[in-house]
Amino acid sequence: MNLIHRHRTPTPAARPIAMLHALLSAIVDILLSAAWSAVVRFFGLENAVEIATAIFGLGCIVIGSAVLLLGHG
Repeated sequence: MNLIHRHRTPTPAARPIAMLHALLSAIVDILLSAAWSAVVRFFGLENAVEIATAIFGLGCIVIGSAVLLLGHG
């Protein structure tokens, strides 16, 4: 019985998927940064912070509702 856990290297097919994931993450990061900058310019910094707080709160409500409806385990 082999009790030693061997580290598995990613298969060659998994590498392009990881690269695509990294590229999409970078694109989303750039888009979110641009959106935040636009909100700050349009509404001002104080209002932008209030908007971010509201969006965070709505996200928590959505996640909590999904956990309640779908179960957590």
